[in-house]
Amino acid sequence: MIKGLSENGWNVMCNISQIVIDVDSRMGHLYLPELNVPDMTSVINCFTNVDPECNIINTYVNGVPDVMYVKDDDGWHVEYPDEASDYPEIHEYQIVVENIQEKHPRLTQFGFGGQGDIRPEAVQKCVEWLLRHDATERRKTVNTKVSSYTWKHIVERHFDSYIANGEFICAALYLGYKMKTSDGPNAWFNIRDRTKQ
Repeated sequence: MIKGLSENGWNVMCNISQIVIDVDSRMGHLYLPELNVPDMTSVINCFTNVDPECNIINTYVNGVPDVMYVKDDDGWHVEYPDEASDYPEIHEYQIVVENIQEKHPRLTQFGFGGQGDIRPEAVQKCVEWLLRHDATERRKTVNTKVSSYTWKHIVERHFDSYIANGEFICAALYLGYKMKTSDGPNAWFNIRDRTKQ
């Protein structure tokens, strides 16, 4: 949530869906739910308090590009992109992947200790599948009979799309599943054993 002041001096609060800061490009991305419009100063402060060198802030409402805040020699000003292509494409689950990998630095696309970049769009598919498959009741204990490698194949069949082992692991960790690991790349979670789904 972003807090600020309106032009009339009223306190204004705005819900946010997600904040992404790319420290390499000094660019920020602010994702907002519909009907939530923060004031410019609060948005800028939100990002520059984290990265004082941030000089571009892209905003999105319901995933659709909205205004762009740009800093130049004259200070900050607002730009209205003519096309969505003016915005760099960042998947909404990118921040999820980054947060999980920060907590589990050995996690890669192919599992623990492997290699490759985890694809946010694949993590999103795994999250969607887990919410449908396991939303009502989770096991209390970790299911050591079915590994992440087996689960990822089940998700692949459901979507008819390639899913990597690490991408499934990332999704399960994001949803707060209990996890056990070994010396290998796989993981085990407290997911109900309904492997034919």
